[in-house]
Amino acid sequence: MQFIPSRAHTHSYPKQNEHNKYNNKYYIIKAVVVVIVVVLVIAVVVVVALVVVVVVVVVVVVVVVVVVVVVVVVVVVIVIKY
Repeated sequence: MQFIPSRAHTHSYPKQNEHNKYNNKYYIIKAVVVVIVVVLVIAVVVVVALVVVVVVVVVVVVVVVVVVVVVVVVVVVIVIKY
């Protein structure tokens, strides 16, 4: 990023308008790039959030299944023993 001194904003330079057009194009391109990057970041965050949710759901299901199996096994063992 180049620092533009305040003198550059005066109308004493005839080529200043062309320079401003170039800057405007650059800023528009930069804005588009920023928007694309923001959209990509949001998309990545959403995907990561979905993955995390899926993983949490899977872990919860697995834990519930394991607990149920353990309880069933314990109950069966108790019933067989007594």
